[in-house]
Amino acid sequence: MRLFKKKTKLELYTEKEEAIVEAHITKYFGKYDMVYHELALPDIRCDVAQIPPSPGRDFVTLVTMGAGAHKMSIPKRLREDVFCRAEYIITLPPNRTKEKHAVIANYWPLDLLRNVARLPIRYNTFVHYMHTLSNDAKNSPYSDDTKLCSAVVNFPVQFGDDSSSLATILPNGEAVAFWQLIPIYESELALAQTEGSDALIDLLGDIVMRPVDINRPAVV
Repeated sequence: MRLFKKKTKLELYTEKEEAIVEAHITKYFGKYDMVYHELALPDIRCDVAQIPPSPGRDFVTLVTMGAGAHKMSIPKRLREDVFCRAEYIITLPPNRTKEKHAVIANYWPLDLLRNVARLPIRYNTFVHYMHTLSNDAKNSPYSDDTKLCSAVVNFPVQFGDDSSSLATILPNGEAVAFWQLIPIYESELALAQTEGSDALIDLLGDIVMRPVDINRPAVV
């Protein structure tokens, strides 16, 4: 089936909106020490902030800044329950920049975040809790060094029980959700598609609380 691709225009946060999103990131996820700026801007400016490890959080956090400038297309029946704007998070090992395969450690997670950020724009759809998102139609791995090939959308559980970390409110009253991406294997994706993502999340257990491990055993 050919998916409808929406015509795009450049969508950016206002200065006030951008300040609110950045303040939320700093308050709940940590102060970032680097930003991977996006130079080509076909639809949104999806910069990615890098937050270093801190006491109690032995992982690197990558979080998008700009994805939520796009208001996602939500079916009318779901509009009261689904966030129409979102930013995305992934957590990585603390030594990610020191790993032998630095390119793999540094870049495929950035590609994953930016691809997910653009999926609602390209296909006139939305991303929400428990959605699964394949790398491509063939479920190709994200890199040559791993068989992880998809992601399940989860609450930002690695950042404590404070539900305030889930979303922030823009001046127009709309909320921007912050969803964490948990990379998964093809067998895990198949389980989510047949039995539901909640069954997969249950099986993943504390994996959702840990940074990405490109060599972890599959739970299915």
